Amino acid sequence: MTYESQKRAMKKWAQSHREQISDYNKKWREGNEEYRIKQIGYVKAHRHRKKVINEFRILCNIDIF
Repeated sequence: MTYESQKRAMKKWAQSHREQISDYNKKWREGNEEYRIKQIGYVKAHRHRKKVINEFRILCNIDIF
C-alpha cells in the first residue's frame, strides 16, 4: 500500500532526477537481450499495422463508378 504522500514524494524525486533515471534505464536496456528482442517485435508489428492502415486508406480513396 502506498500513501498519497509517498506518491507525491516519488513523483517529485523522479522529476528532479530525470537524467539519472534516464541513464539507469538506458544501461538496463543495453544489457537486456530479452528486452531488445521484444522491442524488435513491437517495432515490426507497429510498422506492419501502419502499412496496412495506409493501404486501406488508399483503397478507400479510390472512386468506383
